[in-house]
Amino acid sequence: MPELILHIGTPKTASSYIQACLKNSSEFLQSKGINFPTAFLPHDYTFYPIFYDSPIENYFAWKIHHSYHEALQQKAHYRKLWKSAFEDNKSQTFIISSEGLSLLGLDKIVRIKTFVERHFRRVKILVFFREIEDYHSSMIHEKIKSGFYLDSQEMATVNIAECSFSNMLHNWASVFNSSSLHVIKYAPTTPVLELFFNALGRPELTQAVSLPDRINERLGEYGTAFLNCLNKRFPLFTEGKLNKNRGLHKLGVPEFLFKIPDDRPFKVYPRLSERETKTLNRQIQNVNSYLRDSKLSFLSPNFESRIVTIDKVPETALAHLINNYNIHLDSLLAKQ
Repeated sequence: MPELILHIGTPKTASSYIQACLKNSSEFLQSKGINFPTAFLPHDYTFYPIFYDSPIENYFAWKIHHSYHEALQQKAHYRKLWKSAFEDNKSQTFIISSEGLSLLGLDKIVRIKTFVERHFRRVKILVFFREIEDYHSSMIHEKIKSGFYLDSQEMATVNIAECSFSNMLHNWASVFNSSSLHVIKYAPTTPVLELFFNALGRPELTQAVSLPDRINERLGEYGTAFLNCLNKRFPLFTEGKLNKNRGLHKLGVPEFLFKIPDDRPFKVYPRLSERETKTLNRQIQNVNSYLRDSKLSFLSPNFESRIVTIDKVPETALAHLINNYNIHLDSLLAKQ
């Protein structure tokens, strides 16, 4: 029987990049005995939600596109497709990559085990972690890129619940056992593909896969501050519903925001009280007990945050942003 690799994130640890590399090289990997089912991409959409009783209440993307009854039909459809994929698989290694899996509670993890165990001789869970402050900055950046407006208070506050990683590791270890967990520290400078294929026991594949052109590019500080203002002006939701009048901005993040002269990497230094610091450091200590090599750094209290808001963007950069935004709107209008 084959081995199942569950790559479960965590969020903001280059999961999209890994998935794009696996997709680009799926035929090559198949020839090497590794099955990464591209027909079901993204796995965050087709695998992780099917373990909820009601996916529409727990998964944002399904809530947008499906009614309650449509979601239940979709859930049954994808469960059937995944079972068929398991049964038809001829490869020695089968990979599912979904960072949403790291968000599931204990009862959902038990359902996953029941769903997969009869098809695979062994399950290996790959989990990547990054430093808490880097994770916080990346989450703030992603929310703004996704169309949400965040005020300074929201940007400066660490969501402690989002950082309950030790509980997540405990849940997965209690269901699949600790030996199934392969926990790895990630940093933006980390050779993440090398770490991924080393964890698979196939380091020779690192240099053989096809790399994607661009995946999940990051905005700089000025670009993020400007986009946050657009999100405030054109909110993603109004009265709890998706805003259908979002206008031209709904077409995505304008390309020019990635190309601002002298923009600096986006970084938020959040406020941390003594109590919050102790709570997070307990989480870090527990995660470090699973890490085999490099460890996460412990935090210190921080009573002043550093956040670049639109009023702190230099005049020359702001003029560049406004001018290019007007050009962007003109080009869109010309296509109407």
